[in-house]
Amino acid sequence: MVQHIELSRLDQASTRAYLEARRWPNGVCCPACGATDRITARKGGFYRCNRCKTDFTVRTGTVLQRSHVPLHKWLRAIHVLATSRNVTSIGLAKAIGVTQKTAWLMMRKLR
Repeated sequence: MVQHIELSRLDQASTRAYLEARRWPNGVCCPACGATDRITARKGGFYRCNRCKTDFTVRTGTVLQRSHVPLHKWLRAIHVLATSRNVTSIGLAKAIGVTQKTAWLMMRKLR
């Protein structure tokens, strides 16, 4: 069942919590070794696997990795691209509040 969220109310922390619940429904899992039992939470949304000593976030291993664009803007971009028929990078930039170049790159990664 898909959880309904209101995109206009999302901030960085609530978006991260939403994406973590979607990616790890049974608890946080290390993307490197797959461990679920020896994970410790760190500040800023980071986790540390004490088995393989890897630091990771919900972005690790996705198209969002190494992006400086906030998570709530990525989620809004995904929503706009999924629900609209003809979206240009200019239109996406206005909709989510980024530059046209950033919107173009986000569209390219998401496609």
